[in-house]
Amino acid sequence: YQCAGGHQLRATVMSDIFNFCSFKWWKMISSPLITALEQDEQFLATVLRNSECDPHLRLDQLELEEASAGLAPHVYHSSVTRAHIRGRKGKTLKQFYKTLLIKRRPEQLTRQSDPAFCNEVTVYSSVLPALLQWAQDPSLLPFPACLHTSASVVVLQDLSSLGFLTGNQKKGLDLDHSILAFQALGRFHAVSLSLKYEDRRALDHIRSQIQEVVFVHDAAPVFGVSLENALQLAVSCLKHFPEQIICDAVQILQSLQGRTFRTLMSLLTPKEP
Repeated sequence: YQCAGGHQLRATVMSDIFNFCSFKWWKMISSPLITALEQDEQFLATVLRNSECDPHLRLDQLELEEASAGLAPHVYHSSVTRAHIRGRKGKTLKQFYKTLLIKRRPEQLTRQSDPAFCNEVTVYSSVLPALLQWAQDPSLLPFPACLHTSASVVVLQDLSSLGFLTGNQKKGLDLDHSILAFQALGRFHAVSLSLKYEDRRALDHIRSQIQEVVFVHDAAPVFGVSLENALQLAVSCLKHFPEQIICDAVQILQSLQGRTFRTLMSLLTPKEP
C-alpha cells in the first residue's frame, strides 16, 4: 500500500460517518463475485463483536463492493470484497463506521486447495501472532489487523480508510516507497532471524506450516518460461552498455540460460542443519 492524501481522506470519512439518519440494511451487490458469505450480516457482526470485545455491537448499514476489480489476476489468489459498515457499539450505542476486506478462497474446484491462499491463512492465523509475540513491538511488523481466519476466508482491516492506496503495478514504486518497502522487509527478516538464534524450535514450527508456491518442480513449466524470458530481456538491455563491468554481468547472466529456474530453486531450498 502507498499513502496518499491521508489527512484529507480521514476528514472525508469522519464527516461521512454521521451523514445517515436511518438504521436500515443497505446491500449494494456490484458483482456476481460477491456471494452470500459477504452478505451474511450475522457473520460480520460476530467477527466485529469478537475483535472489538463488545457484545453490544450491532450493525445497521452495509455496502459491498468488489475490491479486486481492475487488478491483475495474480494480485489476489482469492475473491476480495470491501465491506463498508455502519453501526453502533458499546453500552451507549455510539455510532461507528468501518471498512473491512473480506478475502475468500477461489470458487473454482481446481483452486480450492491453492497453496497461496492456504499460506495467507496460515500467516495471519499462526505466523504473525507468533512473530509479534516474540518481537513485542507491533511497529516492527506493520501488517493490517486480522479480524478472522478460517480455511476459506480471511477478514482484514482495510488500510484504505487510513489513506493508503494500492500501488500502480505498471508504474511500480517510486524511490521513497521502495526504500520504505525494503526497510519493512528488513525488519520482518530481523524478527525471524532473532527468533532463529534464540528459539530455533519455534521458528522451525512456523516454517513447517508454510508451503513453497513458486520454486517447486510442478511450477517449472510456467515460472521457468517466465524467468527465461526475463533473463533474455535483461541480457538484451544490458548489451547496449559498453562498460566492462556490465559486459562481465552479461556473461554471468548468459551462463544461466536454460537453467535459471533450477538454479533459483536450489538456492532457495533450505539447507540449514
